[in-house]
Amino acid sequence: MLDFYRIRQYLSDSALKSLYFSFVYSHLQFAVGAWGGVGITTLDQLNVLHNKIIRAMTYSSFRTKITPLYKKLNLLKLDDIYSLELGIADLSNPSTERDRLRPSTPCVTVLII
Repeated sequence: MLDFYRIRQYLSDSALKSLYFSFVYSHLQFAVGAWGGVGITTLDQLNVLHNKIIRAMTYSSFRTKITPLYKKLNLLKLDDIYSLELGIADLSNPSTERDRLRPSTPCVTVLII
């Protein structure tokens, strides 16, 4: 993976953000189907790595709260990326949306003896 700690001193904030979208966000977005359903341990490891990259981009200490950094950079957290991609997938399939909005009809089972 791209070493943000080494290159951050040579690049502007906008260039770092471009690299983030090129090398990090694009992979997270593409593989959302793979990591979206994994166990909590694996997801935590991915989340920690993602947070390290954000802290490296902002020259922040490892103890710095992460939520303000995401807001400062106007970036999405891992859970938000997953929710966004699920929403896009749901809206891109009109039959799913139509079926979800359609009132359900009661299921009647007839037992013939």
